[in-house]
Amino acid sequence: MIYLICGKNTYLSKKKKQELIDVYKKKGFVPELLDKDYTDVKQFLKEFRVQSLFGEKKLFVINSLWGRKSLKEKFQKGIEKLQNQEIVIFENKEISSKDKLFKKIQKIGKVFQFSLSGERDIKKIIRNDLKKENFYIEDIALDTLIEFLNSRPERFASELTKLKAYKFFERKIETQDVLKLVKPESEADVFKMIEAIAKRHKKTALNLINKHLQKGDSPFYLLAMINFQFRNLIMYQEGKTLSRFVQESGMSFFQIKKTQELAYLFDLEKLKKIYRKLFKIDLAVKTGKMDLLEALELLILET
Repeated sequence: MIYLICGKNTYLSKKKKQELIDVYKKKGFVPELLDKDYTDVKQFLKEFRVQSLFGEKKLFVINSLWGRKSLKEKFQKGIEKLQNQEIVIFENKEISSKDKLFKKIQKIGKVFQFSLSGERDIKKIIRNDLKKENFYIEDIALDTLIEFLNSRPERFASELTKLKAYKFFERKIETQDVLKLVKPESEADVFKMIEAIAKRHKKTALNLINKHLQKGDSPFYLLAMINFQFRNLIMYQEGKTLSRFVQESGMSFFQIKKTQELAYLFDLEKLKKIYRKLFKIDLAVKTGKMDLLEALELLILET
């Protein structure tokens, strides 16, 4: 059987590749990576026919076949002779369904193509993966993670590993953990929004929200970031030493500097009042009692 695994969603495609390899390992197959350049078709085909001295069953894995034109052509010419072999071809990009080799593999083997649009699938898979290791992730934490990384799905595996290591004992990944540890591809300038709220420049704050929404940032992302920043402002205002604040907040030097500047615009009671309001908004949105965008606008207008 010949398998082609491809698509821009490399988190899902790499997962599928590993699943196939694990299935074949359980059947007694030995995975072998074919990562050479071949001068003729005979040499190429010979690699598939040769068994080891111990008679091992082989699962051949080929990465980036479409990136090596001559190798792809040789594979395409000899594919009928290879259909009885166990072969996994992995591409970290989308392959056109009109491609000749794609069509041939689709006819005699199996094709798995993973697009970037499968947000629901990613959520389900991430939750299941975490559940297998007795981890739980909050809804908004997962929304935030996907918002941060949806354009770079290859980062999901490494960022989840980081989050699991950080919450190894608690086994619960919260929104603040994602905001603390995961760097988004495009970070919203929430500091300006909070500054506008502090100075009661409501029109400016509302314009900044609309600007982020037009840019493609989700309301969940904005709420999570605002929540995170007000929490840190309270921590700073409560008189923690700078070294302890740096350690507990996990913020960068730039973020700490901006937090210090914003802290002088609020008193502690005002911050706690806003934070309680944010908590109520979060709860109302999760229970479906309030629209998130309307809630954000209400927060700014009533603060």
